[in-house]
Amino acid sequence: MAVHTALGEHGMIGDTRSSALVDRTGTITRLTWHVPGAAAPLHAQDLRPGGISAFRLEDAQPLAQSYRAGTTILDTYFAGPTGAIKLTDFMPVALPGPGDADEAGGGIRDGARIVRFLTCTRGTMAGRLILNLDGQARAPEQLAPNLWTVPLGEITLRLEGALDIAVNGSRLAMPFTLKAGEQAHLALSCDAGTQAEQVRSVSAARKALAQCDAFWRAEGAPTQGASSPRA
Repeated sequence: MAVHTALGEHGMIGDTRSSALVDRTGTITRLTWHVPGAAAPLHAQDLRPGGISAFRLEDAQPLAQSYRAGTTILDTYFAGPTGAIKLTDFMPVALPGPGDADEAGGGIRDGARIVRFLTCTRGTMAGRLILNLDGQARAPEQLAPNLWTVPLGEITLRLEGALDIAVNGSRLAMPFTLKAGEQAHLALSCDAGTQAEQVRSVSAARKALAQCDAFWRAEGAPTQGASSPRA
């Protein structure tokens, strides 16, 4: 049975078309995705045990969530006896170039994506980033150690990360062990074509995060519903 988190205990990320809710444990519980080529938006809620995408740490607890000022980029902080880590969730969006403006979707070029970006801030932290598979999804296919696709109705989900991803029962999981200053990421997209290629590496995910930050700071975004981190 799924454990439901109160709506007020979530932060929201988005890219001007799509949105997702992230609770204080780092679990993505709800998702509304506008996917190119799909007849209707993809809606997913916390009906799967463990949510849509979960974050699990060994011997650590969540501290707080906060938005980056003026953006929908959401940071969730965790700490334990061995160290501390920050989980940054965002939907990539960039300032459009000359002649490339998209009135309906800001700086979105194609596709729909979520990037989950990890930064170990102290000591050593180990855990897993997880995609829980929907009961309607067909068997996932491995294209590379860090790249999988999951057929889901009329669309295909694409999961790629900085580290190897493996099937673990009814989920895909990317285990990690990070030391202070090290980073990793996991990206989930829907047939995003060339944009998906841009989040294969940590440096590409870091670039997407910087572009997303620049977009929201230029456009302005509401920042409410998540508390500031405590020391």
